[in-house]
Amino acid sequence: MKELLKKLSFLNGKDLADFFKKFKLKAPKALRVDVLREAMAPKVEEQLANTSGGFGIGGQNNYRLLWFAKLSEHQLEKYLSTFDDAELDNKYHNLLVEKMLAYAAEKKVKKADMEELVAASEDNYRRVGNARLDMEEFNNSLDAVFYDEKNCCDGLSVSEFRGVLFNVGTREELFEIAEKYGIKVPDRLNKDELLAYCVRQMKIEKYYTKEAEDALAEMTAKDLREWAKNHNIQSGSQLNKKDLIEYILSEYSKTKEDYEVPKDDSVYEMAIPLPYGQEEVDVEALEAKIAELTAEKEKLEKDAAKNAREINRNKKKIGEQDKEIARLLALIAAKEKEYDELKAAKAKVKEDKATDKEQDAAIAKLEEEIKALQIELAVLKAKEGEESELTEEEVKEAKRNFALDIIWLIFFVLVLAFLMYAIFSML
Repeated sequence: MKELLKKLSFLNGKDLADFFKKFKLKAPKALRVDVLREAMAPKVEEQLANTSGGFGIGGQNNYRLLWFAKLSEHQLEKYLSTFDDAELDNKYHNLLVEKMLAYAAEKKVKKADMEELVAASEDNYRRVGNARLDMEEFNNSLDAVFYDEKNCCDGLSVSEFRGVLFNVGTREELFEIAEKYGIKVPDRLNKDELLAYCVRQMKIEKYYTKEAEDALAEMTAKDLREWAKNHNIQSGSQLNKKDLIEYILSEYSKTKEDYEVPKDDSVYEMAIPLPYGQEEVDVEALEAKIAELTAEKEKLEKDAAKNAREINRNKKKIGEQDKEIARLLALIAAKEKEYDELKAAKAKVKEDKATDKEQDAAIAKLEEEIKALQIELAVLKAKEGEESELTEEEVKEAKRNFALDIIWLIFFVLVLAFLMYAIFSML
C-alpha cells in the first residue's frame, strides 16, 4: 500500500470520487473531518502560541481556533484554504487518500482495482505538472462520496452544530452550509417570504391550520411582523444565527425527521472544547460510572460483612464440632478400654470354663469312685453280716452315715451348679 500511495501524489478529487462511485462506496464524514483535524493540528497549535497577532475568518481572532477540535467540516475546509500552505495541502491530500483507500480496502475493494488510480494520477501530472492542487476544488469534488450519520449535520451532532455554529460560526458560513446541502434559506424576508416562514414555523411547532394561514395572508406586512414577534418568530428582514441554524436543521435530510424546536436558548450554550488530541471527559458518564462503582463497592462491603459473619458462625460451629469430636474420641477411648477389659474377662472366662470342665470330670470320677466304694462297703458289710449279725445300734449308725453321705453329695452338686450359673451370667 505504501508503494501505491507514493504514486498517487497528483490524484485529483474528481478521479478519487469517480473511483468510489464506481464501487458504489460512500464514507462517513467523520473520516474527512478527522483527517482535516489531524493535518492542521500542528499549524493550529503554532498559531495559538503566536499571541502577538490575530488570525481568523470573518475578522475573528485566535479565539475561534480554540474551538478547532469541534469545528464543522465546512469550517475546517475554510481554515485549510485560509492557512494557504502548500506543504499542509500535500500533507492533507496524501493522508486523506490513504484513509479513503484503507476504507475502500475494508469494504473489500482489491488492491489490483486501486492500481487504476495510479494511471489517473500520472495522467493528471502530465496535464498540470507540479502545479499545486486547488484544495477547495479537491474537497468540493469529494462532497458526494461523504455522508452525515443520522441526526448529524456537517460532521457534527445536532447539539454540537447548534453550540459551535452559534458561538463561533458566521451568518455567511451558515448560508454556505445550507447551500452545500441544497437547502434554500431566505436571505431577506419580504412579506411573502415572512408569511411562508411563519407558516413553516407553525407546521414545525404543530399548531398550523389552513384557517390560520389564510388569516395571516390577509394581514399587512406590519401586522404580520407584529404577529410573528408575539409568537417568537423572527420578524425582521433578516434571519439571525439562531433562526438560520434551526432552519438548516429542520430542512436537512439527516436531521429533519427527529427535529425538535428548542425549548429555550440553553441549547446554544457550549463550553470551549479541549484542545485537539485531548480526550474530552464526559462528566455525566463519569458521574454515572462513579455511582455504579460506589454501588458496587457498597455491595462488596455488604457481601464482605455477610461473609465475615458467616465465617464467625462457621468458626463457632467448628469450635463446637471440635469439642464434640474430643468428647467422642474420649468416649471411644473409654469404650475401647472397656472392650479390652471385657475381651480379657472373656478370655479368662474361657480359661475358667476349661478348668470347670476338668473339675466336672474330676467330680464325676469322684462320684464314680464314691459309688464304687459304697458298693464295696455294702458288700463288705454284707459279708460281715454273714459272719456276725450287727447290733441294732450299729445298723442305725450305718444308716445315719449313709444319709449324711447322700446329703453331702447333694450339697456339693448344688454348690457346683451355682458356680456354673454365676460364670455363665458374666459372659
